[in-house]
Amino acid sequence: MPETRKLLRLLPALVMTGAIFAAASLPGKYQPSFLHGGVDKYAHALAYGFLAASYLFALGRDLPRRFPLRICLATIFICLIYGGLEEWYQSIIPGRRPDRVDLEADMVGVMVVVLFWIIILLKKPAKCRQCPEPETSSEEP
Repeated sequence: MPETRKLLRLLPALVMTGAIFAAASLPGKYQPSFLHGGVDKYAHALAYGFLAASYLFALGRDLPRRFPLRICLATIFICLIYGGLEEWYQSIIPGRRPDRVDLEADMVGVMVVVLFWIIILLKKPAKCRQCPEPETSSEEP
């Protein structure tokens, strides 16, 4: 059962990866017109923010306390590599072209989510699995 749970935690990351790939596969003439004029940069940041959140979720809930920097760096690295591959992939799609600014917008979304995750993690009290539960006594002194 624990292995199944780990695989299920990976599902949102796979769905986001697939959704981004599907959007990158659209030829230029099928792109929505509202995404022109710089608005697409917000869409990039939002999509990659969700991608980063899904990878942070996939890496587990017990791991962050032990390896927060590794998880952050792994998430940033995965999203950077995927963003670079997506931009390269767009170079072979009719009516599309790779854009360095798109990759920068992707990474802005990733960094915002990772920093937000770190802030939440730092504010969350650590759980001690080996510590005994506090005894509650209904007796009054």
